[in-house]
Amino acid sequence: MPKRKSTNSPNETTIEPTSIVSKKPRPKFSDRSLYKESSIEEQHGILLRTYYPPEMTDEQAKQYATGELESPIEIVSRVLSDTKEARRKVKVRDCVVHWFRVDTRSVDNKALHLAS
Repeated sequence: MPKRKSTNSPNETTIEPTSIVSKKPRPKFSDRSLYKESSIEEQHGILLRTYYPPEMTDEQAKQYATGELESPIEIVSRVLSDTKEARRKVKVRDCVVHWFRVDTRSVDNKALHLAS
């Protein structure tokens, strides 16, 4: 008995090349419309653009790298060590958490560990 032939043999199948144009266009980060979700946080002082600008310049990144500017996490660490004794006296109900919204890892997240 002869073998059956498949309906689509490799010679008959056409493979269409993947088009680069089909990929989603990347956003331009200088566009303020991307940050419209954070406008409420900015208005109420929850998001401080002093420390978290919508776009960081090369000069600013260089200043952070060379230590000319103190990074936000260094400021938080310094303030935590300076206020350690005063924070021990604070009742659990009156605590504040410095939370990075995009960082919800609970295993290796130092900020969440210190806040717990």
